[in-house]
Amino acid sequence: MGELEMLLRTPSRTPETLLSYQRVMRTLENHLARRLAVGDLRHLDDRNLQLAITWHDLRPFISASTDRQYKAALMQHLREHPSEEDIDRVVMELLDPEQGISEIEHDDRLAEQRKRNLVARRGSQQRARYVSPEDWHTLITALCASSSQVGKLAAVWLASTRATGLRPCEWATARRQGVTLIVQNAKATNGRSHGPTREIFVGGLEPMQLRIIDSLLDVMAMLPEGAFVDLYNRVRDLVADVGRASLTKRSTYPTLYSARHLFAAEAKRELTRIEVAALMGHRSIASAAQSYLEGRYAQGGGALKVRASDRDMDAVRRANGSDPDLKH
Repeated sequence: MGELEMLLRTPSRTPETLLSYQRVMRTLENHLARRLAVGDLRHLDDRNLQLAITWHDLRPFISASTDRQYKAALMQHLREHPSEEDIDRVVMELLDPEQGISEIEHDDRLAEQRKRNLVARRGSQQRARYVSPEDWHTLITALCASSSQVGKLAAVWLASTRATGLRPCEWATARRQGVTLIVQNAKATNGRSHGPTREIFVGGLEPMQLRIIDSLLDVMAMLPEGAFVDLYNRVRDLVADVGRASLTKRSTYPTLYSARHLFAAEAKRELTRIEVAALMGHRSIASAAQSYLEGRYAQGGGALKVRASDRDMDAVRRANGSDPDLKH
């Protein structure tokens, strides 16, 4: 296998990872479109080379973690949409240069440039984990009143996610059987989940909440094959746009994932770590504690209305060993 083929060989990727790559590439395409609109890079005929140069020029203005996301997404894009081999080799030299002295010096300069440029918050730092009850009401109301075709769907997506704790992308394949919501764990193939699926008992939810969830499941069931990513992107972008338009100016704004954070806070307030991991599709009991909103941010005084299955809780126990059934 040649060097270029080795660099471009396809690794195992989860659907959630591929979805994130598509979102990143959409952002990069937007950056490129703005450059092309003013005549920049038009002398280059190859799209992959245009994208690679756009990423390369963005590097001083994005964080190191965002830079890694762009690079990984571009690598995946190159695997799926290769150019002529000579062009791809030039692109790969931009993406994965040999670590010589000059490249190390370049990385040092890049780090210094980022220190100067990254003064304001951006990217994931602008995404709110906590949303106050007042802001939640404002956002849901504004989405329902939106003229967008997906306005009400966005509100339903948020409400359903907050009630059940699903990752927003997991609604693509979720289904309900009686009082059980069956979910394909998005991160199962990475070893970060306790199994390929999880079961969430939703019988304790209010009838209106179940109707809202069913309406979202109906939309997903009727989607043509391959249409989920586009719909997800439209809903995600609308939540961001409506949040910025309807809420007072702030450093962070709600996203679809904010609803999962709110669910996590309520779960962590009253359930054991075993139960929280089982409900949220985690393998490790530490995941929710490290990555999600703390229980002190839980809203309302009512008990959580969904429950994990015994099967999923047993799987989490086996994955973690001993008996970590402790309250947060």
